Amino acid sequence: MAATIKRETSWRRRWKPNLNSQPWKHFSISGKSFLLKTMFVDADCSYEFCLWDFCTFWYEKVEHDEFEARAKKLNPNVEAKLTYLLKFMQKSVVEPNQKEEPLFIINQENSSSEDELVLKMKAKLQGGVPFVWEFHCSEGGKHMVGSQLVQPMLAMIAELNRRQAELCKLLRRKDQEIMDYKDSGACLSRKSLATSEFNEDTFKSKMILSQGFEDAVQDAVIQGLDDDSSELYKQVMIKTAWLAEKDLPEPDEDVEEADDIYGSVVIGGPSAPSWTDIPPPSLFGKEDEPLTTSPRVSPRKTPVTSPAKSSGMSLPSDSPSKDMELERREALQKRLAEEAERKKKKKRKVKL
Repeated sequence: MAATIKRETSWRRRWKPNLNSQPWKHFSISGKSFLLKTMFVDADCSYEFCLWDFCTFWYEKVEHDEFEARAKKLNPNVEAKLTYLLKFMQKSVVEPNQKEEPLFIINQENSSSEDELVLKMKAKLQGGVPFVWEFHCSEGGKHMVGSQLVQPMLAMIAELNRRQAELCKLLRRKDQEIMDYKDSGACLSRKSLATSEFNEDTFKSKMILSQGFEDAVQDAVIQGLDDDSSELYKQVMIKTAWLAEKDLPEPDEDVEEADDIYGSVVIGGPSAPSWTDIPPPSLFGKEDEPLTTSPRVSPRKTPVTSPAKSSGMSLPSDSPSKDMELERREALQKRLAEEAERKKKKKRKVKL
């Protein structure tokens, strides 16, 4: 059991959120209720949009190029970064401002067929600049209703039933604990804190006839998608992904990491200096000293003066020592590149 938990913990660190793990939320358009889930990706300016009208599952996926083209077409006078527009859309859809709530209209006139739904959004950017967007959704696959709604909801019901059973067991144990205190002569300081012994059947009967049960049925769309339910939905989808991948082999971990051998060297990084830009140890008067200085480590404040400098002599450009040092640096740089390529090839073999 401990090994399984350790594997799942390691998997969760590598796992990346996707559309499946995004919770559903209540969404109202012209007074009509919908269920909505979205996935906005800032890295490549793309998004996925799902809308369910309790009859048809509508879906749209827009990549970077299409997002840029549609933004220019619908808002030719707006000059803004795509990442800003994407974040504004996400905030408008997921967390709309009540004071300046965006307007959503289902525009069937722009639909090319009955199998397409166009949702038009009108909002205002910073400074009151108008912004328009259109979600062109098509009917999702038949499997999407089951995988995105039915199966997760059934799993949530099963988990809530399990939690309720555990709580009932805990309440019965609490009653036994209280009875033991009373038998030992303990008494309550305030009678208002007294509770009757818990009976599961009586509790269920009261819940069925309570006003809260009626309210929950009437407002199921809203109450069933509160913060706790959304978090449970997310955890159910993550657990589902883990169950589908737990039997796959884990990624191979390199026994020797380049960072451990070469002092946290970042090959090809934008801010990493080249090894040819770092003075070799021989120029500091220690030709036999191994090269352990990392590009990220600041140079010595007081370098050791080389014999050539102390005697006022300069090292000629065709010096054998300099040629040897250059060869050593080139060999080291080649070794680093081979280590990085070997590491990449190992990681490509694993498909999560």
